[in-house]
Amino acid sequence: MARASRSERNVVNLVMLRHVRDALDDDELRSDVDHVVDDLRQDAGETLPKAAAARVLGVSRGTLEKWIGRAMIPTRTVDGLERVERAGLEEIAAEVAALRRLREDNPAVLGEALTRLADRDPEFAGMEAQLSKSLRDIEHDELVPLRIPDSFGPED
Repeated sequence: MARASRSERNVVNLVMLRHVRDALDDDELRSDVDHVVDDLRQDAGETLPKAAAARVLGVSRGTLEKWIGRAMIPTRTVDGLERVERAGLEEIAAEVAALRRLREDNPAVLGEALTRLADRDPEFAGMEAQLSKSLRDIEHDELVPLRIPDSFGPED
């Protein structure tokens, strides 16, 4: 298994810290967490390689490529290479993680995550419309189900 890049670990940590921040009642502590989140975002950069993004979402590179092709995952070309935008990846991963905490761990979890995001941000609304074909592909075992790693360790 490939070693997790620093950017990849930062995105996973961002998702976890956002969850912790939302659970805090103390405004001063929330502000402290916000500073750490900002630092992690800066360290993670604006984009990630596709392989790292696939690992963050817990899907195969092929599945990620299909979702990118259907405009479900935001990308940007950097130095001639298509890369996944960290901000969009972070949002999708955060929603998927929230759904996993609710025990909704199934292939349709990405659809629910995009639906929740589309309700809050119009940028994600177009992605939701592209989702129905992917869900049909999953039902016919043509896509790898979405899985987010619970943690990263030395074997990653």
